[in-house]
Amino acid sequence: MQRSRNSDDESGATASLELLALTPLLALLVLFVLWAGRSARAGLVADLAAEEAAVAAALCCDVAGPAADPDGTVAELRREYMAEAVLTSRPGLDSLCLWGPRPDSDRGFVTETEVNFAGAPTATGFAHGARVIEVHFDCETDGAVAPLRGLFSTVTMRGRASEVTVFADGPQLVVAPAIAVEGDQLVFVATLNEPTTDDIELTYFTRDRTATSRSETSEPSELDFDAIEEELSLIATLPTGATTAEMIVSTHDDTVCEGDETLVLVVSASGPTVPSTAGEDGVRFTTIATITDEDDCPKSPDP
Repeated sequence: MQRSRNSDDESGATASLELLALTPLLALLVLFVLWAGRSARAGLVADLAAEEAAVAAALCCDVAGPAADPDGTVAELRREYMAEAVLTSRPGLDSLCLWGPRPDSDRGFVTETEVNFAGAPTATGFAHGARVIEVHFDCETDGAVAPLRGLFSTVTMRGRASEVTVFADGPQLVVAPAIAVEGDQLVFVATLNEPTTDDIELTYFTRDRTATSRSETSEPSELDFDAIEEELSLIATLPTGATTAEMIVSTHDDTVCEGDETLVLVVSASGPTVPSTAGEDGVRFTTIATITDEDDCPKSPDP
């Protein structure tokens, strides 16, 4: 019986020694998993930061025109500075990257490529080229496994993202929404991004929404604005060299509290500089207008 008890003691001691030997390996395995997870997170954050920087660089930095920047160097420098500002201020990227985001070559953070569609086998019919802004940088990380930082090897994550800007043919036209107090005129302003070399005709008409221009009883007091019928559309002209034109819709005043009401203005733009794919009616789009009615509504008493 004495021999059996000694054998049990020896087995227990052996198991304890084996568990003690495995503990460092288990701890090392846990640290490795943490290191791998932090490294993978650094790669994800790097790609997200590159995407943000690419969008900012594509949108921020075009100058007034070729006269101000004939060789494009000013715009390129601005894009580079913008990308660097976004990357260096990105939350989390500075702690995940040991030395912060660094350019992966002497090109800097931004590469700009112009694509000309003129040589394409098939004409696009709506655009003549595009600009591709690519942001690229390196992020060297060791997984940030504190307090044993440096236990595992460093890994270089590469942030990559690109943003494409299409150069559309012809001028770009925008009609801003309009707002007016009932009884006043709604003034819709059409704006071109650059003067056109030919006249552009803006044909427009209205559609009822919550504001009405027709009444079953034909009582003028029940009409909110003067309709412009599609069959009798009005025309505003953007003459050569101009960049703005106005379209007017008259509203009616009444003594009924109706709240804010809306209507739709449908505009068709046509002319030699409008893209050929626009169709017979030119480029058609809609804009919302709001008629406010605060004066006819009862005011809440002062407290």
